[in-house]
Amino acid sequence: MREVRTSMIDLQFESNIITDPEKRSDIVKRIEEIFQSLFMKRKCEGAFGESYVVCFSNEDGSLTCNLKSYPFGLVSLTFEDCLEGDDSFTNPKLEDLRKELHKSFKVKVEKIPIIKRGSAVPLYFTTADERILEYDFTKVIFEDESPYQNVKILHSPTLGNCLILDDLQNLAESDINYTHGVMKFGSISYTGKEVLILGGGDGGLLHELLKENPKFITMVDISFCEKIVLC
Repeated sequence: MREVRTSMIDLQFESNIITDPEKRSDIVKRIEEIFQSLFMKRKCEGAFGESYVVCFSNEDGSLTCNLKSYPFGLVSLTFEDCLEGDDSFTNPKLEDLRKELHKSFKVKVEKIPIIKRGSAVPLYFTTADERILEYDFTKVIFEDESPYQNVKILHSPTLGNCLILDDLQNLAESDINYTHGVMKFGSISYTGKEVLILGGGDGGLLHELLKENPKFITMVDISFCEKIVLC
């Protein structure tokens, strides 16, 4: 399945430069000259409120860039491409472009690395404080919507099978040391004992305790889904 890649570069100018139509036009022209190495040309442009937007594209539209200037001095470049092979717009190429823009304008130039889109398997999730995480998931093992939350089990070469609840990583096979720590593995014998688990909806603790030959395990979890044991 072909992917679409999105990346961004931000240039920070003095606000009085961007709000000056003549100076802003010169910036756009110089960026257009730099884009010649990417075979992109200016296709359309226009003012929208206090912002100015310019669209660049190569001949067949497989690489585009939307330039948007803001009155407070920011010029944002958003790239999208679906190129293949050596023509792909890679992070090293993005860094080369960032350096060229910095050399030309002598202003602060920051890049945001490439985000891969259109994948058959979700790759991007956020932390609880909304920072972006990229995973190496390659396969959807399971996905369902319980009465309480969305449940996914995704496979990763580095994490093994990973449980995702409401798009937050919960537990992966690589977290076995955490599970062993919770049950004090090696310090407590569960053989022949009755065990109560409060919570533990990921199934990891239940899975490991069953290996200890307990007499009986009672697990209480509000959103326990029997299919989670597929982990």
